[in-house]
Amino acid sequence: MPEPRETDRPAPHEGPAATPRTGPDAGVRLSDLVGLEPARPVTVVLDAAHGAAGRVVRDALGDGVGGALHLVLVRGDEEPGDAPALAGDGPLVTGLGTRADAAASTADLRAAVLEHAADLGLALDPTGCALTVLDEAGEPVDEGVVAVLVGLRVVARELAAGRAPTLVRDVLASRVLEDLVGGAGAELVRTRVGLPALADAVAEHGAVLGVGHGGVFVVGGAGDTGETGDTGATGDAGETGDAVGARSGGSGGAPVASGLVAGLHVVAALADQPHPMSVLAELYQPYVSTGVLVVDVADAAAATERVHDAYVARQGAGPVVADELDGLTVAHWDATPQWWFSVRASGSGDRVGLLVEAADEDIVEKVRDDVLALVREDR
Repeated sequence: MPEPRETDRPAPHEGPAATPRTGPDAGVRLSDLVGLEPARPVTVVLDAAHGAAGRVVRDALGDGVGGALHLVLVRGDEEPGDAPALAGDGPLVTGLGTRADAAASTADLRAAVLEHAADLGLALDPTGCALTVLDEAGEPVDEGVVAVLVGLRVVARELAAGRAPTLVRDVLASRVLEDLVGGAGAELVRTRVGLPALADAVAEHGAVLGVGHGGVFVVGGAGDTGETGDTGATGDAGETGDAVGARSGGSGGAPVASGLVAGLHVVAALADQPHPMSVLAELYQPYVSTGVLVVDVADAAAATERVHDAYVARQGAGPVVADELDGLTVAHWDATPQWWFSVRASGSGDRVGLLVEAADEDIVEKVRDDVLALVREDR
């Protein structure tokens, strides 16, 4: 029986949705969005995936914010190439596929981080919408940690300006966002998985930030900064046609899909305190997650119904809170042991994606194995 595959980046959700501006610039000045003022020198390696992000960062930061930021580019816009577009076979398939694929795709970035003794590595997908972060040892930083670091900075800036911040997260985002970013004063709103759904929800709720599983970020209302800020990066190598069209047509105040903006928030969070990225990540990583496991099934709807019957209808694992906003989400979070999971069907109907998160690894494994047994029952 095939083992479940683990994916890291959902493809955009199918269906009508307002199109966010995409790409690293989207007509917005980065300094207005991030407020990057490093308190100590940091060296950052950026893999721009042959997109415009490299030039945008150089143009926006000049000499590196007073010389405190040293930027090293890997696959910058001056090195055009055949950067792959994100895969598109339903909401479970991603550009990086599995964690093994993700590790392979960031091999050059990891090598550059080690070669330059960098403090941080940032990798953008070809559209500039999604962000992967490596620590000083070239190891991936959990996407929940990245989301928290970005969310806390954005929320703090909003509160300091006298505004009540709202943050949107999709149904696969880590519960650490509720604990730490919600605890910092943000109202959190859940939405379906995928960039269009995330951007729609950000616009609908007037949110300052949208966080999607797989390191996808949407900056809300960024066009309202009052700056025209056209960086001139239109149609650069590696940027998809959809990204160029969406960006060129974006109006002021529209949500901006930008992993680059999120990455600069991570740089700022790192530079504002003395610890290396690996230590900082440990401070914001209280839970354990399986990532999304993709399982082949005979009938995705029937597999999901078996899980619903066992956990929701019969409450075999105790009282739970469940919803079907996007697939089936079941949570046992208000009691111990804390856990929750999501089961979502793929577009083809013969696969489901399972993500489990819990307070410790033993519980994650127990819930994962139990749900997988239910999902696979008809095979």
